[in-house]
Amino acid sequence: MPACHTKSIRLSSPIWVPGESTGAARFLGYEITVQHNDTKKTGRYRRVNSQIALHVPREVIEAKSAPYLRRGKPAQQAALTNGSDHTIVATYGAIYRGIVQYYLLARDVYRLHRLRWVMETSMLETLAGKHRSSM
Repeated sequence: MPACHTKSIRLSSPIWVPGESTGAARFLGYEITVQHNDTKKTGRYRRVNSQIALHVPREVIEAKSAPYLRRGKPAQQAALTNGSDHTIVATYGAIYRGIVQYYLLARDVYRLHRLRWVMETSMLETLAGKHRSSM
């Protein structure tokens, strides 16, 4: 007769179970939360409770904006002033599009508007610096 083998698994940290906590978990740059709203009804059912929601963390917006800021204000990027106007605009556009495309699954992707404003103003500052003009 074959002997039954049992194995036990030991976890180094507790497992996160949806609905147990109101805190946000972090995964792949997103904040993951469980929604709770007892007032939202769709038909007869409360469809919002215990649904998973993805959010853009504030730290990500601050970190992505930081290279384009100097003393808290958008500043020109000296490394891009040697390129053509088209290259400068295309570079800023490609970087912004890449970030937005990554976070499109988040419910609050609109929060990236701050990053858009910072990058757009930095781009205009860079173009003005290249053409020795002021904003």
